[in-house]
Amino acid sequence: MAETLPSTLPPPTSLTTPHSTTTDVDAPISEKLVEAVIPEPVKKSWASLVKPKDDGKSQTPAAAAGAPNMMAFVETSEEMEKRKAMRKFERLGEIIFSRNLLDRKLDHRTVYLVPRGMINMGNTCYMNAVLQTLVFCPPFFHLLEALNVYSDTVDRPAAELPPIVDCFVQLVQSFRRIPNTGAKGANLRTEDPPLDPSFVYETFEEHATGAHKQMLSRGTQEDAQESLNHILLLLHEEMVKAMAALTDNPNSQFNRNGGGRNSGDEWTSISKGQKKSTLRECEEKESPLTYVFGGRLRSVRRHKGARDAENVEPFFMLDLPIQDPRVTNVFQAIERFMGIETLHGFQDRGRAVDAHRQYRFEELPAVLIIHLKYFEYTSTGGNAKLQKDITFEPTLRLPERWFADRHYNKSKSMYRLVSVIFHYGEGTDGGHYTACLFHPSSQTGWIEANDSTISVVSFDYMKQQQYHRVPYLLFYRLQEERL
Repeated sequence: MAETLPSTLPPPTSLTTPHSTTTDVDAPISEKLVEAVIPEPVKKSWASLVKPKDDGKSQTPAAAAGAPNMMAFVETSEEMEKRKAMRKFERLGEIIFSRNLLDRKLDHRTVYLVPRGMINMGNTCYMNAVLQTLVFCPPFFHLLEALNVYSDTVDRPAAELPPIVDCFVQLVQSFRRIPNTGAKGANLRTEDPPLDPSFVYETFEEHATGAHKQMLSRGTQEDAQESLNHILLLLHEEMVKAMAALTDNPNSQFNRNGGGRNSGDEWTSISKGQKKSTLRECEEKESPLTYVFGGRLRSVRRHKGARDAENVEPFFMLDLPIQDPRVTNVFQAIERFMGIETLHGFQDRGRAVDAHRQYRFEELPAVLIIHLKYFEYTSTGGNAKLQKDITFEPTLRLPERWFADRHYNKSKSMYRLVSVIFHYGEGTDGGHYTACLFHPSSQTGWIEANDSTISVVSFDYMKQQQYHRVPYLLFYRLQEERL
């Protein structure tokens, strides 16, 4: 992947210079051992509680005399590691419940951070752009701070949280707060060396599972949108598992009935026009992360001779097609997405029928991620990048017509841009990624993170058309208004 930027515009004012560093290599995992462990106090497994009582006839003389049975407490190193891992999930669940991170009262306070670059480890600009964007997203930053169980010491203790969450807690801890938030530009300079993000990749490669591991390992993925999607799913899955570790335990003070917003059942919905339809909601588990990035779309499928079929689907980002030549800006892309879509080849009871589908917002997140689908499949089975300019504005107001019945709230329909991830390059193979981030202490309001280099830029710089530069991912933050 080429790592040079086009020279269409004069380079922005640079605040940092690239640095290099070395990466520590983790020590090899020790061989599994079997050791006798006598807990203090003695802890019995759940299995021991339902084990039949021995009548004493088959006991050895030593056992009958009351000698301790050492084999009853033998635990392999593998079992010990599993127990430690589960304790980390329980610890995370305790934090989520005890700190009320499921009550939807997100912390939206502006974050004043000292910017710092990130070292490119070799074609890793896409990940650097994603990580910078997440750190400078206030609700996400405050959530990770709320999950922090560590003190601000130089020597960080052994991880007490599940690996992916722990990794991102460590990431946000790597950025210092600006002590003085008064004058713009004050302390907006970085004296820290660029961050070495190797620990993020090492965490993914060691602890991610299935497709997540395959897509997030170094050298296997160079797409910012796909990487972001896998990261959000990994964090969400760990949080869901952590809460389940407590809610599924009948002896836990956090035990609850249920656990999701719905169970995937069907029922009849009646619209304002008294029209009946069959509504089905996809089974969904909540987590603190869904309150930051998670929204819900309601799709309505219609065809002659049948009741409307409605389906509610969760999302972490809006994937917006932009192939239509009439789509030239973000607002039009959403308008096109919310339009009526023809379902080609749809069949009802074995016969082809004319069917249509339409989406509406049912619930919006605190941070709306918009993915402009610049990359598309070609007729030959490959990928190609659309060469068209899509413009965007610093604010985005969502009109009532985009919402499902009774789900529009004017005071919660205004969003403000907080970051843009740009892609440079002619095609899908190669290219370069940078992130432009809103920063309250910048004289212009914006900075650009280009791997190790941090620069002050203007919104005009972001909007200007540059050769093969496109806005690939846009993050809009909810601005609640007092009406």
